[in-house]
Amino acid sequence: MNITEKEINIKSIYENECYKFDEELKKFPDDDKIYIRYGNLHEKYNNKNDAIKCYKISLILNKKNITFFHNKVVLLRKNGDCEYAYNIVCNVLSIFPYYDFNLKFVILLVHQTRNPYYLIKYIYKAAKKNDVREAIISWIKNCNQNNHFICYILAKLMDLDGNYEKSLQYFDKASDLFPGGGWTFTDRSILMIKHYYSDFLNLINSNYTISRANINNKMKKGIVSIGYLGLQGRFGDQIGRYISIKLFAYKHSLETETPDWIGRYFFKGCSKDSYISGCYPQYCRKDKEIIDWINNPKIFPDNVKIDLENSPYSLNQANLKEKQFVFSHFEFHSYWTEKLNICIERLKNFGNTIVAIHFRYGDKIEVSKVQDEKLYYEWLDKIWLEFDKPVLYIASDDPDKCKHLFSKYNPYFLKNINFTILGLDFIIDYYILMNSDILFFSDSAFSKTASLLNKNAKQMYYLMQDKKIIPWNI
Repeated sequence: MNITEKEINIKSIYENECYKFDEELKKFPDDDKIYIRYGNLHEKYNNKNDAIKCYKISLILNKKNITFFHNKVVLLRKNGDCEYAYNIVCNVLSIFPYYDFNLKFVILLVHQTRNPYYLIKYIYKAAKKNDVREAIISWIKNCNQNNHFICYILAKLMDLDGNYEKSLQYFDKASDLFPGGGWTFTDRSILMIKHYYSDFLNLINSNYTISRANINNKMKKGIVSIGYLGLQGRFGDQIGRYISIKLFAYKHSLETETPDWIGRYFFKGCSKDSYISGCYPQYCRKDKEIIDWINNPKIFPDNVKIDLENSPYSLNQANLKEKQFVFSHFEFHSYWTEKLNICIERLKNFGNTIVAIHFRYGDKIEVSKVQDEKLYYEWLDKIWLEFDKPVLYIASDDPDKCKHLFSKYNPYFLKNINFTILGLDFIIDYYILMNSDILFFSDSAFSKTASLLNKNAKQMYYLMQDKKIIPWNI
């Protein structure tokens, strides 16, 4: 492979910077901060092994250096060495017993492996008790229950103990402390399904048992796991992440592995994915390797195993075959369609054309891209008479804020349908958006992904960030 002039220049700069650090360390061999900066340099130029060596020396020199600790654990995770990273977290508990980064890392590991052992061992070592249950009680007593990471962990502990009410209480508190927390949304939703819809779990467990031996025979290139699925963002964000990385897997003939996330419980195709079977090196769409593989698929390595945080692919740019592949993964289980179709039928009792609008408030109320209700009204006023007996449905996390504006059109909200899926009513809004005849959506991932998956809409409109309304056609 030809080396470009730019690559030669980058290598020269890197080597020159390394020389400067080597000279500095000759003068100050015991300065842990120099090793941190040296490690950062190696990481910047994608030399992960030397970066880890520098961080390791820094820890030996100064065990209380929180910057080093953070950098090394993150890099080890990116390199696929989760066990080593976890052991480092456990070994410094006497110094950082309730450090948010520790808590978040353990949450990540438990989520990706579905193994509560990592959580129990962490608490056991943190509490310094001889008995595991005694350690958990001590940890709960001494922890700060106004921290959303800790409330989430307490919810998980209560769930493991079979205490549904207490688990739900802590999940709700974690959600109040951090409304956008994907991990809380995911595990709270799964808790509700386990509690109220155990008959569905029996059905899905009997019909969707994946044989890894059968999958591996079909595997051409390797595995891509989506370790952050269910941790970052709520339902719409998770759907968008899944679609993007699923397209990456499809284009490069990779098997997809996912953690336990809410999509597994609603959609047939998502239920068929294997659970994550290993801790793989982590990449994002901006990493050089990913960009090179996309630009030149011929150099894509065989038997690759990676964890992908995000992907550059989107359904908007997919061809027909790729769109059909994605659509095939988002067919609802019949258990849910039988319930959700009741909502569609009730709306159809009031008109022939379902016009759906989504308003998102909640944790994004301060963000400038939150939509202006008046723009919706002005748009609706212009085109309402074009539709055949229209009925307006507004999906919103705060219907009282917008219902007065649309009183002219007698709008329906979730509460007017007189139907619920206990603890999971967001899926009713999503299903109606996915199956509406006319859809008006904004930059919210919830309505945007619903528009991507809506195969029935005659017309769709998108409110852009510059407040322009444009027709939308996937």
